[in-house]
Amino acid sequence: MFRCFFKDDCSGFECVYFMKHNYDIFEKFKEFEARMKNKFQLTIKTLRTNNGTKYCNKAMLTYLASQGKQLETTAPYTPQ
Repeated sequence: MFRCFFKDDCSGFECVYFMKHNYDIFEKFKEFEARMKNKFQLTIKTLRTNNGTKYCNKAMLTYLASQGKQLETTAPYTPQ
């Protein structure tokens, strides 16, 4: 079982999703985005993540670009 964790820096809202497969993270991100919009009337402008392939894949990059959102990644091997 895999888990993904999303946190909104603006509101401090945190959400954990449990998944059967690691590649389900794209759908969970869209679910989190919809939850933020419904709950706080906020839109996500930037997604900050490590350089993991689960976030930096073609589907995610295409979706973020089509929505006008920016992807910020950390330097490799820096968990901070």
